[in-house]
Amino acid sequence: MMAMFALLSIFGSSAFLILLTLLHFLKPEISPWWRLISEYAIGRYGLLMRLAFWGLALGVLSFVMARVESGGGQFSLIALSVIGLVLIAAGYFVSNPITVADDDKTLTGKIHDFCGGIVIVGFPLTICFVKGNVLPLTMLVWLGFLYFIGSVIFYLSKTKTFGPKAKVGPANRLMMLTYALWLIVHAALLL
Repeated sequence: MMAMFALLSIFGSSAFLILLTLLHFLKPEISPWWRLISEYAIGRYGLLMRLAFWGLALGVLSFVMARVESGGGQFSLIALSVIGLVLIAAGYFVSNPITVADDDKTLTGKIHDFCGGIVIVGFPLTICFVKGNVLPLTMLVWLGFLYFIGSVIFYLSKTKTFGPKAKVGPANRLMMLTYALWLIVHAALLL
């Protein structure tokens, strides 16, 4: 059973990366330089981004199940389960465009932002407590996280709003790439 869940984790995390890459070609109007990946869920081909989030949720939740089989730590497994469930919600509730003012955001956009915040902050914190953690890969996740947070703070301090001058897109993509790669490598170690 552990091997099956580990393979499902690899599959789900890989599906996230493949779908996200595909969306860069299908929706070239979403600039990867200043738009966040969540915006791919808006409009045409939006279902693919939702499926990508659900694929990553499958990766996280399957990893949890594989770790339960191998006797992983309780705190990290509970926290990762919450992150997996929040990813399901993030896929269900579509984001607003990054340019929408806080006062004009839809309820679904606000829920997505809340879920995104939990994943963005919760994932790097939680993986520190996973038994058998590959330290260099965890450090890479933290670098991706800090690069994204640093980019957001830097550009908002200069521009005060998100838009074409706030180049947070690459940091957002790198951060999510490191999250998915962490899952793939750690699931593969369970095989």
